[in-house]
Amino acid sequence: MSPTGYTREDLELAVVAAARAPVPEQSQPWLRLHGGAIDVLVSPPRASPAGAHAGWAARIGGGAGLFNVRLALRQLGRPALVRLRPYRDEPDLLARLHPGPAQPPGPTERELFAALPLCRVDAGPVVPTPVPPEVRRRLIDAARTEHGWLELIVGHAAVAAFTEIEASAGRVLDRARTDPVRWRTAAPPFDGPFHLPCDVPAGRGDRSGTADEPAQRSDQGPGQEPDQEPVVAVLGSPADGPGAQLRAGQALQRVLLTAAAAGLTTCLHSQVMAVPAAREQLRLALGRFGRPQMVLRIGHRPAHRGTPPAVADPNRTSREDGSKVPAASGPSALPRPVVHGVE
Repeated sequence: MSPTGYTREDLELAVVAAARAPVPEQSQPWLRLHGGAIDVLVSPPRASPAGAHAGWAARIGGGAGLFNVRLALRQLGRPALVRLRPYRDEPDLLARLHPGPAQPPGPTERELFAALPLCRVDAGPVVPTPVPPEVRRRLIDAARTEHGWLELIVGHAAVAAFTEIEASAGRVLDRARTDPVRWRTAAPPFDGPFHLPCDVPAGRGDRSGTADEPAQRSDQGPGQEPDQEPVVAVLGSPADGPGAQLRAGQALQRVLLTAAAAGLTTCLHSQVMAVPAAREQLRLALGRFGRPQMVLRIGHRPAHRGTPPAVADPNRTSREDGSKVPAASGPSALPRPVVHGVE
């Protein structure tokens, strides 16, 4: 193990970890070894569609992969010092990671790392089974740890109101697909406004939630338990822009791994983020500063469905000499971590 820089073996572990971020293939980052540092880069243009939304998706996906890289390096006792977007003239370079002081992983890092093979995003609906309050608190804390926020929308009326915002965004996108010229030359129309029901008691003006009581939008009646309702969560960041979106991607991945460690699965919805008016309406409905970055539906996976684990792409990284790093696949692809050189 090199005392001054990351090695090829470190890079190979980082590649497999980054590939397990459950984001579309065109949004997964590339990695390279650069003078003892590990660089995280946007996927090549051949794999990514053009447009502002594609740039957002690449940064969210890059942030998710970056979090997994950080987590994997922490298992080696070699936590990374991260510089986000270190050079203005290299916008494709999302982050550069240098080795920090040696430090073994803590219990939370071990738990999240163990959840990597379990972290999958379902394409279909999740089962709206109860999500205990303690797990909700952990999800909110996970986002906050990565400088993001997570707002839980709980209750049938609140979820229905959000669904209307989402459906309206879908109609805008449908119109954009049928009239792409108008989409590029004019601001898209939006069917809103909508408002999410809220029963925040007086004196709780801060809706960000606390470690003792997570914030949530709810329409519970007498005798209804919030944890018996379907859970929709909105992940956001205090600001917007490339750096904020990278941080939001890291927050998203920590939330996804926290959910996976609790035996939950998630379904990601991004169409609201593709329509600026819908995104802003969602922010206003939540009463939030900053910007929503992703919508998650959280629950349990139906017993008859499953999603195969991610497979590391051998073309997604290269060594300094230009040769490709071999990749493994399947449940055994993620090596058992070596801590301080001891298996």
